Formats: sequence, C-alpha cells, structure tokens
Amino acid sequence: MIFRASMLEPTLYVTKRYGHTNRYTRYYGEIVRGDDAAIYEDIKQFEIQNTSPYQIIMRSVWIGQKPFVILVSDHSSSVLLTIQKKSLSELSAQIVRTRNGITKTWTSVYDQKVDTAN
Repeated sequence: MIFRASMLEPTLYVTKRYGHTNRYTRYYGEIVRGDDAAIYEDIKQFEIQNTSPYQIIMRSVWIGQKPFVILVSDHSSSVLLTIQKKSLSELSAQIVRTRNGITKTWTSVYDQKVDTAN
C-alpha cells in the first residue's frame, strides 16, 4: 500500500523496490497489477525519498473492513506525474511512472500461482 501511495505523490521518489516475485496470492485479485512492493527483514527492502522541502506524513488506517494509507503534506506540487499500468500476462505486469519527463519502470513477474486461502 505504501508503494501505491508513493507512486501517486509527485515529490516522492522510489529508490529501492522489489516485487512479490516468489508467489501470487488471492490478495491481489485474479491478475497481477504490478503495484506491489515486498518487504522482508534482511532480504528485500522498499525505500522512498521525499524530494520536497516539506514533511510528508504517512499513516495507515482501517475504514470498515478495508486498509488505507493516507499521505498528508503542506505543499502544492507543480510536478507533472503520469502512471501507466500494463498487464503483460496473467502473472506479470508493468508499471511506468513518468515525472517531469523522467520515466521509471517496474515489472512484476510471478513464478507460480499459489492460492493461500483455506
């Protein structure tokens, strides 16, 4: 969720991200969307950098039965930001973020489809 939220904030830059490439779970739906980030202690990290001079507050909350990440900042940004998602197959997807003409691409490719629901 933090990766998804950071993609939408123009002043945040993703410096390190790994997808959940070892398995695919029903949590993500029927197809891979590509907007995931894996965080495992000492193995995979997700890092973001705030490139604005202002603080950004991130907070996770539950509303009803759904989790949300809220981003709060006291600035207005004139940074142009576009995000495109493309399904490459049922188990792979690509996400492209363009910020002021600079493009960064992440691809998620899953090794196997595993249903963890019991």
